[in-house]
Amino acid sequence: MHQLQSNGKIDVFALASQDVSDRFIIPQKLYGREPELETLLAAFDHITNGTTELMLVAGYSGVGKSALVNEVHKPITAKRGNFITGKYDQYQRNIPYYAISQAFNDLCNQLLTESESVLKQWQEKILVAVGNNGQVLIDVIANLKLVIGEQPPVAQVGGQEAQNRFNLVFQNFIKAICQAEHPLVLFVDDLQWADSASLKLLKIILSDRSIQNLLIVAAYRDNEVDFIHPLAMTLDEIEKEGGYVSKIHLGNLTLKDVNALIAEALGCSTIFSQALTNLVCQKTQGNAFFITEFLKSLYTDMLLSFDYTKKQWCWDLEQIQAKDITDNVVELMTKKIVNLAEETQKNLQLAACIGNNFDLSTLAIISQQSAKQVLEHLLPALKEGLIIPVNNQYHLRILKDEKKASEAIWKFQHDRVQQAAYYLIPEAQKKATHLKIGRLVLSNTSAAEQEEKIFEIVNQLNIGAELIDTQSKQNELIKLNLLAGAKAKASAAYEAALGYFLMGSKLLAVDCWQTNYDLTLTLFESAAEVALMCSDFAQMNKCVEEVLQHAKTLLDKLKVYDIKITALTLESKLQEALATGLEVLQALGIHFPSTLSQLELSKVLQQTAVHLAGREVEDLINLPEMQSVQQLAAMQIISSIMSPAFRVGHKILPFLILEMVNLSLKHGNTALSTLGYVMYGLILCGTSEEIPLGYQFGQLALSLLELYDTQYIECHINFVFNVSIYHWQQPVQKTIKPLKEAYQIGRDRGDIQFSGLCAFYDSPLLSLSGRAIARSLMRQSIQAILLEKNLSCIYY
Repeated sequence: MHQLQSNGKIDVFALASQDVSDRFIIPQKLYGREPELETLLAAFDHITNGTTELMLVAGYSGVGKSALVNEVHKPITAKRGNFITGKYDQYQRNIPYYAISQAFNDLCNQLLTESESVLKQWQEKILVAVGNNGQVLIDVIANLKLVIGEQPPVAQVGGQEAQNRFNLVFQNFIKAICQAEHPLVLFVDDLQWADSASLKLLKIILSDRSIQNLLIVAAYRDNEVDFIHPLAMTLDEIEKEGGYVSKIHLGNLTLKDVNALIAEALGCSTIFSQALTNLVCQKTQGNAFFITEFLKSLYTDMLLSFDYTKKQWCWDLEQIQAKDITDNVVELMTKKIVNLAEETQKNLQLAACIGNNFDLSTLAIISQQSAKQVLEHLLPALKEGLIIPVNNQYHLRILKDEKKASEAIWKFQHDRVQQAAYYLIPEAQKKATHLKIGRLVLSNTSAAEQEEKIFEIVNQLNIGAELIDTQSKQNELIKLNLLAGAKAKASAAYEAALGYFLMGSKLLAVDCWQTNYDLTLTLFESAAEVALMCSDFAQMNKCVEEVLQHAKTLLDKLKVYDIKITALTLESKLQEALATGLEVLQALGIHFPSTLSQLELSKVLQQTAVHLAGREVEDLINLPEMQSVQQLAAMQIISSIMSPAFRVGHKILPFLILEMVNLSLKHGNTALSTLGYVMYGLILCGTSEEIPLGYQFGQLALSLLELYDTQYIECHINFVFNVSIYHWQQPVQKTIKPLKEAYQIGRDRGDIQFSGLCAFYDSPLLSLSGRAIARSLMRQSIQAILLEKNLSCIYY
């Protein structure tokens, strides 16, 4: 203005060269992390060439691990990579696949924003990858249903088969979405809090050499992970199995980096800010999160202010040094929260109980306020940066629309903020608070939504379970734990399932076997089953013995007897497994000859022939369905002890097979009749040389597969038929296609044992040229084994 008045013009000058902001803003950028950023981007470039890599980002809480990884989000998406993220929660460690579920739900949301044609392409790729097992993934990734639609129920299979199937389906899913044109970066934060199911799944993915174009970035607090921590052991196993693992260790910021941050925030030179930097580093040790919050506290306490006369930021080092400012970040965040209004504090405390991420709808329920009221109470925390919206569209404008407000999702700025908010709940009130939260969420959840939210509900109720004062209410919680355990089990998260079942058992009344028999029996059976899947044989035996001591009838004990036989077999206690099964069969009224001689076997074979007299084999498919619970139980026990009988070379094996056939002929068919018939066909072809009749029984077994729920043994039956029966009547080359089909069936259903055997026998059978050679070789080998080892060939 002076130039204009004096000279009639204004000389050219650089804009904003002397501007100094009077607003205190800490720059949203990284300092001193250039080498680490280059390493992350180099890892991404590496996986675009068709590899898979695990990049570990380790360091103390608040050191900037998440900020570092999120910095590469834009460069990766710019290169057409998909970047998805999930975070484990210190207060939600019992939820299976917690962060993985978040991340892939995030991916589904991204896919849903694509054009119709692009979305259709993704749908087709994923559907081809998951086949008929899409529901297995939807149980873990709920939003996947929006991408691929409703999926058919999956086949009911055994525990190990379910685990195998889940792993395979997830691997196929990963392969479908990790492509050269769209590499995938999966960022999992706070891996030190991951559940065991997640760690196992990550190990399987990283050990699969056929998966390409995948970068898993895992941030964790290495100071909380010692050598016996599950994460440390998992990482060791991944490296031993040849997984490609890299590591970035983030330390605290250097004095130089802190000074650069402060100088830029205050718009001054690094020389001018050096003294303040020295004090800040002394208090915070260079921890990035702590530095930011410490500077904010100085500004809030007016120890850092803007001097409008000097046009610069000013501070008094002596005042800062003298003031009692904590050097503990949680205490600092706690003080920040207590300065907020009481209602804001209460809502933050409740949100902390929910988790690091929380939705406004749930918070409204547990605070017993409207979503709009809750949001108004949270605004001060939002302005202070204690919480942030997950989706930017839900910002202050949300106040105008209560429906949108209820859908908003928020997260704590940092774990330490959540920890500070949770810390403010008096210790004596924590359990009661969780119990109240669980009850409110449960009462506001429809029956249709209950399964989807079951983990969140049960985890809250379990924390406050000891405060439940009536057995009827405890019984309700037992049922909810059963539901949570069943859901975890369906996702092959057996450790989590066991935790829920055992929690339920702790809530049982002293006289539970008298007052709540069915619920108690179901609970201990379920716990025994998943304990077996966890290889926790000690816990399994406790549950089995509990049932054996208190169950009213033999039939009520049969499930745990079957579990016990399986466990003994897995532990290679084969004689004990066989003895247990025979003892149960005897109690069911099934007896075997005391001397298992060839003469006795001939007598049993003759008895079977008598039962068959006047019947055509193909007509046996029309036998009525077996109804007797006792006979059904006998069939199950016999099938369970076939493996240990074979492995110890016990002479009782053919007697077991014939008993299955005779039970079917006398009492009707069941799913396991297929096993009895196909094994009987093997005997007829391999030892009795009644090849046409044996072939007919093999065909009968295959026909019955279509009438009963036999998906769990379909691969087994097809293997035995094609390897041990089919070639006696048909050219051996014709077994190749059925074996390949059986291999795929077993693979899809997690039956690794028999799908592997199908693949193994595919090659040798293919190499045989001609029926005569095949018959000669197979007859010689099978007859030798049958005569010397009593049908041991049935399991090869």
